Amino acid sequence: MMNTEQRVLAALRRQPLDRVPVFIYLNPYADDGFAKDPSYAELMAATRQYADVIHDWYYPTGTFCTAAELLTDIRDQGNGVTEHVVHTPRGPLTSQSANDWRGGGTIKHWIETEEDARRFLSIPYVAPVVISLPF
Repeated sequence: MMNTEQRVLAALRRQPLDRVPVFIYLNPYADDGFAKDPSYAELMAATRQYADVIHDWYYPTGTFCTAAELLTDIRDQGNGVTEHVVHTPRGPLTSQSANDWRGGGTIKHWIETEEDARRFLSIPYVAPVVISLPF
């Protein structure tokens, strides 16, 4: 029987597996959110038994998939609302989110107007540096 690390690395290497690695983006070992919700108890138990829990698995692309250095601000708007600002060559681009039972919900999306789209498209693209894995 393979452990999670062996299974995921074998899958990436296209080698034989004991089973397909499965990760459902729910951490049964967390001390918050879904892990504490009683309606998820059976799912969390099955996740502990059968899933491959992978933490911080992401491609390091930076904000908006560019490695360009962007000046950003986070502003507390009160009442649990947070405004995120990215300063682009064409002006500020903003989004707003509010805390809720899921951890956060979007109130204002980054791109809602044509001017928002122009500001987004003015962000220079810089390819992220990716370190090759040894397999």
